[in-house]
Amino acid sequence: MDKTTLKDIAAETGFSISTVSRVLANSPRISRDTRRIVLAASEKFHYKPQTRNVAVIVFSPNLTGYLGRLCSAVTGELLRSGFNPVIIQMDHIECIRDIPICGAVSIATVNKLARIWGEMHERPLISLNSQSNHLDNIYRLSSNEAQGMKILVDRLKENGHTRIARLGSEHTFHPLDNWSCQRRNAAYLALAGKYGLTPDLYAESEHSLPAVLNAISLLMTRKPTALLLQTEDYLLPVLHALKLLKIRVPEDLSLAAWSSEDVHDHLYPPPFAVSQDYRKFGELAVQTLKNLTDGHCPPPDVEVDYQILPGQTVIPCSRKRKNRTPDFSL
Repeated sequence: MDKTTLKDIAAETGFSISTVSRVLANSPRISRDTRRIVLAASEKFHYKPQTRNVAVIVFSPNLTGYLGRLCSAVTGELLRSGFNPVIIQMDHIECIRDIPICGAVSIATVNKLARIWGEMHERPLISLNSQSNHLDNIYRLSSNEAQGMKILVDRLKENGHTRIARLGSEHTFHPLDNWSCQRRNAAYLALAGKYGLTPDLYAESEHSLPAVLNAISLLMTRKPTALLLQTEDYLLPVLHALKLLKIRVPEDLSLAAWSSEDVHDHLYPPPFAVSQDYRKFGELAVQTLKNLTDGHCPPPDVEVDYQILPGQTVIPCSRKRKNRTPDFSL
């Protein structure tokens, strides 16, 4: 088939060429129904509008912590590369039919989008830490969860820790639709089997201090020698809770965690941790999108290694004094 023109789309939709042109230029003077009809026809004819809009799909509008850093890295790189990021919340994904885009980047970290994208759009989707499907033009860029987990567990195991308690947010250990949590948990269970660790010594907790206090108190009744934080953004409430419980780090309990440089650099003693390489995520996501929109060969899915944040919160198990019973009088 010859290259599709605006005249072809106009003939298909029944609108004038000028109306089609305004839709593809994202003019605000177009009704939603007209916009959807024209954009659907452009998809049908594989017409690539001359737009620099990139949909950035997020799980919720609460862009703080891990998701905030990831969104900032991606949108910053898009802007530096001449693209126009358009934030779209996952619950309102239908809105993506209303604007012309040259592609999308998802930081929603859920697998649902991979199941519906092929029915919604033909533009490429770069999916960060969730499922890919190359047949539907979805390409994954993910954290190397096995590598990150091995760094943390190896440091604890090298120091004699086998009773490692794990703490995470809700659904960390029984993830329903979160690809990263699934991979991270599977990595720990594989290492637990290899090293003879206790696989069922864990607790899930909300982010609030009372919930974290309760979860740690319950974990300490099972006398762990180390605590592994399996979720980003839990270091501050956990350290607060440990102080209230009069549990010293690392003298009474070694600590290893997923964290980030902006938190790690303000703590003393600095925790031993791994961090996402947010800058590299942003660069690779945008470069992959550019390659696809320029018609280059589809890339393979890529894993990004974690960065080590050196710390002083892991000491040999033999140097610890006998675990004390937490103070439940708080």
